[in-house]
Amino acid sequence: MGNRNSIFDQLNAIRDGDVDYYSRLSSKARGAVSPFLLLKWLSSSKDENLILALESFVNGIVFSPTVDKEMKWRVMAEVGAISKHKRERLSWLLPKQKENKKLSELVAEYYEISKEAAQEVIEEASEEELVDFLSFYGYDEKESKKILRG
Repeated sequence: MGNRNSIFDQLNAIRDGDVDYYSRLSSKARGAVSPFLLLKWLSSSKDENLILALESFVNGIVFSPTVDKEMKWRVMAEVGAISKHKRERLSWLLPKQKENKKLSELVAEYYEISKEAAQEVIEEASEEELVDFLSFYGYDEKESKKILRG
């Protein structure tokens, strides 16, 4: 198989429906295949059919200790073949931002909204807007940045 076994090569093989890609790899190269990481990358797809198939068929086997890697690969490749967007750019899904309780309370109080809605407002606002907002409550720039860091 040569040296071509990056995560991107693996993702392309899955989206091409290449069920035999894993079996063609050397045993050393097979160790570089991580079904969890592949699932995480594939989950960033905009293809609703692919996301539904990943949730319906792949999630369960990726986390199953009784299913071997080759079978996980085969299922992922079968599911990946249904993607309408074969060469869609995928990106790493970042975890949700940690909630800033102090800032959420202030925004919720000011706008008279729930803390959940306040968190959405915070996520949409720029740092500069939030510093300006906190200055309304009497915080200087240094204190504001400390609050923004959580």
